[in-house]
Amino acid sequence: MIKNKKLFYIILTATLLVIGIAGIVSLTKPDLTIINPEIDSFEECVKAGYPILESYPRQCQMPNGKTFTEETATEQPCAKEGEKVNRNPLMGSTDKQCCSGLIENRVSKSYSICEKKVMLCRDLCGDGVCQEIVCMAAGCPCAETAETCPKDCK
Repeated sequence: MIKNKKLFYIILTATLLVIGIAGIVSLTKPDLTIINPEIDSFEECVKAGYPILESYPRQCQMPNGKTFTEETATEQPCAKEGEKVNRNPLMGSTDKQCCSGLIENRVSKSYSICEKKVMLCRDLCGDGVCQEIVCMAAGCPCAETAETCPKDCK
Protein backbone atom coordinates (compact mmCIF):
# COMPACT_ATOMS: atom_id res chain seq x y z
CA MET A 1 0.00 0.00 0.00
CA ILE A 2 2.89 2.40 0.81
CA LYS A 3 4.38 1.80 -2.66
CA ASN A 4 1.06 2.69 -4.30
CA LYS A 5 0.73 5.83 -2.18
CA LYS A 6 4.28 6.89 -3.09
CA LEU A 7 3.60 6.30 -6.80
CA PHE A 8 0.33 8.25 -6.55
CA TYR A 9 2.11 11.29 -5.04
CA ILE A 10 4.87 11.16 -7.68
CA ILE A 11 2.32 11.10 -10.52
CA LEU A 12 0.28 13.87 -8.86
CA THR A 13 3.38 16.05 -8.39
CA ALA A 14 4.51 15.48 -12.00
CA THR A 15 1.05 16.34 -13.33
CA LEU A 16 0.83 19.56 -11.30
CA LEU A 17 4.34 20.50 -12.41
CA VAL A 18 3.45 20.05 -16.11
CA ILE A 19 0.23 22.06 -15.69
CA GLY A 20 2.14 24.82 -13.88
CA ILE A 21 4.84 25.04 -16.56
CA ALA A 22 2.21 25.12 -19.33
CA GLY A 23 0.40 27.93 -17.53
CA ILE A 24 3.57 29.99 -17.14
CA VAL A 25 4.53 29.51 -20.81
CA SER A 26 1.06 30.53 -22.04
CA LEU A 27 1.10 33.66 -19.87
CA THR A 28 4.56 34.81 -20.98
CA LYS A 29 4.15 34.01 -24.71
CA PRO A 30 2.72 36.96 -26.70
CA ASP A 31 -0.75 36.26 -28.07
CA LEU A 32 -0.39 36.81 -31.82
CA THR A 33 -4.10 36.27 -32.37
CA ILE A 34 -4.86 39.66 -30.85
CA ILE A 35 -4.96 42.06 -33.76
CA ASN A 36 -3.36 45.40 -33.07
CA PRO A 37 -5.33 48.13 -34.86
CA GLU A 38 -2.36 50.51 -34.70
CA ILE A 39 -0.39 48.35 -37.16
CA ASP A 40 -0.55 49.93 -40.61
CA SER A 41 2.83 49.25 -42.21
CA PHE A 42 5.19 46.41 -43.05
CA GLU A 43 7.74 47.58 -40.47
CA GLU A 44 5.16 47.74 -37.63
CA CYS A 45 3.83 44.29 -38.56
CA VAL A 46 7.36 42.81 -38.38
CA LYS A 47 8.04 44.57 -35.05
CA ALA A 48 4.84 43.06 -33.63
CA GLY A 49 6.23 39.59 -34.39
CA TYR A 50 3.89 38.51 -37.18
CA PRO A 51 5.28 36.09 -39.81
CA ILE A 52 7.07 37.30 -42.92
CA LEU A 53 6.04 35.52 -46.13
CA GLU A 54 8.75 34.33 -48.50
CA SER A 55 7.90 36.51 -51.48
CA TYR A 56 9.35 39.44 -53.37
CA PRO A 57 8.75 42.02 -52.21
CA ARG A 58 8.45 40.57 -48.70
CA GLN A 59 5.04 40.58 -47.04
CA CYS A 60 4.08 40.48 -43.36
CA GLN A 61 0.82 38.68 -42.60
CA MET A 62 -1.44 39.29 -39.62
CA PRO A 63 -3.69 36.52 -38.18
CA ASN A 64 -6.78 38.09 -39.77
CA GLY A 65 -5.22 37.61 -43.22
CA LYS A 66 -4.29 41.28 -43.75
CA THR A 67 -0.85 41.65 -45.34
CA PHE A 68 1.60 44.53 -45.55
CA THR A 69 4.10 44.66 -48.41
CA GLU A 70 7.66 45.90 -47.93
CA GLU A 71 8.46 49.00 -49.94
CA THR A 72 11.33 48.43 -52.37
CA ALA A 73 13.69 51.24 -53.23
CA THR A 74 14.33 50.31 -56.85
CA GLU A 75 11.68 50.42 -59.56
CA GLN A 76 11.89 47.83 -62.29
CA PRO A 77 12.34 49.31 -65.76
CA CYS A 78 9.53 48.80 -68.23
CA ALA A 79 9.69 46.07 -70.89
CA LYS A 80 10.68 47.21 -74.38
CA GLU A 81 9.14 46.12 -77.69
CA GLY A 82 9.61 42.38 -78.31
CA GLU A 83 10.63 41.71 -74.69
CA LYS A 84 8.98 38.88 -72.76
CA VAL A 85 7.03 39.69 -69.59
CA ASN A 86 6.87 36.65 -67.34
CA ARG A 87 3.41 36.04 -65.85
CA ASN A 88 3.96 32.59 -64.33
CA PRO A 89 4.20 32.81 -60.51
CA LEU A 90 5.91 29.41 -60.40
CA MET A 91 8.70 30.73 -62.60
CA GLY A 92 9.22 33.95 -60.61
CA SER A 93 6.57 36.25 -61.98
CA THR A 94 7.82 39.75 -62.73
CA ASP A 95 5.94 42.91 -61.96
CA LYS A 96 7.46 44.43 -65.08
CA GLN A 97 4.99 46.21 -67.35
CA CYS A 98 5.27 47.13 -71.02
CA CYS A 99 6.64 50.61 -71.69
CA SER A 100 4.24 53.39 -72.67
CA GLY A 101 2.78 52.96 -76.16
CA LEU A 102 3.17 49.17 -76.05
CA ILE A 103 0.59 46.52 -75.23
CA GLU A 104 0.96 43.03 -73.74
CA ASN A 105 0.21 40.30 -76.25
CA ARG A 106 -0.48 37.16 -74.18
CA VAL A 107 1.46 34.35 -75.88
CA SER A 108 0.82 31.65 -73.27
CA LYS A 109 -0.28 31.26 -69.66
CA SER A 110 3.26 31.94 -68.53
CA TYR A 111 4.34 35.01 -70.51
CA SER A 112 3.39 37.92 -72.74
CA ILE A 113 5.37 39.86 -75.34
CA CYS A 114 5.34 43.65 -75.52
CA GLU A 115 4.23 44.89 -78.95
CA LYS A 116 3.34 48.19 -80.59
CA LYS A 117 -0.32 49.08 -80.44
CA VAL A 118 -1.71 48.47 -83.92
CA MET A 119 -4.64 50.54 -85.06
CA LEU A 120 -6.96 48.55 -87.27
CA CYS A 121 -9.06 51.58 -88.14
CA ARG A 122 -8.05 54.82 -89.92
CA ASP A 123 -8.07 57.97 -87.83
CA LEU A 124 -9.96 60.55 -89.90
CA CYS A 125 -10.49 63.06 -87.09
CA GLY A 126 -10.28 66.57 -88.52
CA ASP A 127 -11.70 65.76 -91.97
CA GLY A 128 -14.89 67.71 -91.21
CA VAL A 129 -17.16 64.64 -91.08
CA CYS A 130 -18.20 63.02 -87.81
CA GLN A 131 -17.67 59.28 -88.34
CA GLU A 132 -20.31 58.06 -85.85
CA ILE A 133 -21.33 54.85 -87.61
CA VAL A 134 -18.46 52.88 -89.12
CA CYS A 135 -17.69 49.38 -90.37
CA MET A 136 -15.60 47.04 -88.22
CA ALA A 137 -13.16 45.77 -90.86
CA ALA A 138 -9.47 46.71 -91.03
CA GLY A 139 -8.99 50.03 -92.81
CA CYS A 140 -12.43 51.45 -91.97
CA PRO A 141 -12.55 54.84 -90.25
CA CYS A 142 -12.36 54.89 -86.45
CA ALA A 143 -15.62 55.74 -84.71
CA GLU A 144 -15.72 59.36 -83.60
CA THR A 145 -17.60 61.03 -80.74
CA ALA A 146 -17.67 64.54 -79.30
CA GLU A 147 -15.09 63.34 -76.72
CA THR A 148 -12.70 61.61 -79.14
CA CYS A 149 -12.97 64.12 -82.02
CA PRO A 150 -14.46 67.47 -80.98
CA LYS A 151 -13.35 69.04 -84.31
CA ASP A 152 -15.79 66.94 -86.33
CA CYS A 153 -18.49 65.96 -83.80
CA LYS A 154 -20.32 68.76 -82.02
